[in-house]
Amino acid sequence: MSFFYEHFSDKENFFLLTEFDNCWVNSHFHKSYEFVYVKRGRCEIFVNDAVDEIDEGDIFCVPSYCVHYLKSIGDTEILTMVFSESYFDDFIKDRGGDFFPPVLKNKTNNKRIFEFMKDFHDKTGDRGGDSYLRRKIFIDSFLALMLEYYAVAPVAVSKRSQNLCDILAYIDTHFAEKLDLKTLAEKFGYNQKYFSAYFNKYVGSNITSYINTIRFNNAKYLLENTDKSVSEVAAECGFESLATFYRIMKKYSVSIAAESRKEI
Repeated sequence: MSFFYEHFSDKENFFLLTEFDNCWVNSHFHKSYEFVYVKRGRCEIFVNDAVDEIDEGDIFCVPSYCVHYLKSIGDTEILTMVFSESYFDDFIKDRGGDFFPPVLKNKTNNKRIFEFMKDFHDKTGDRGGDSYLRRKIFIDSFLALMLEYYAVAPVAVSKRSQNLCDILAYIDTHFAEKLDLKTLAEKFGYNQKYFSAYFNKYVGSNITSYINTIRFNNAKYLLENTDKSVSEVAAECGFESLATFYRIMKKYSVSIAAESRKEI
């Protein structure tokens, strides 16, 4: 099984509350927290190294750094909420590292939770409006409502999943530095040959390609959302030269366009 670090949802104060039809998300993890309510149909999920199914009226709860996926079985509709760690600090202070069970099946309680989420979405939209304070109050109220109906417990994470999450999180934090197979293998205590095979098997990409993907995504974000020059962006994202920057940006832009045409 391969998975990836969905780093875009870990931006500061990230918030998303939106509806999806026939969702199909491959294995991934993020520092953010996620809650999914199944409005219609059935979905296959992967969590805690096990496959399960959730039905209409169930809630899927995903803690930080938990490898998971969600795949629709037939025609489905879900309401998904993802928010960054910054919104979760009060819950952590109150409950430590505990979290809700992966699947919550009390349909009556879940319907009330869904109606609370849907009401906020109807008033503020997918991004929760312009006010961080309003989003924070909503999430605190949402978590308080969850605690009325469900107990929390320590989160069980497999050693392999945690190890891979640590590696990918390290890459995401240090992508602007000099990173290569040798550096990462030494950092995490592997010989290079084993580490390369291990990374390829479980992440589904070689190390160089994965690092370049992270650099590409961050460079694209900076180019689209800041006034920084190309030279500044290239240096900030860890590209050795402008020639390398242009080569990687062209390569990955073409790859994304090709994948988009396939989906159409």
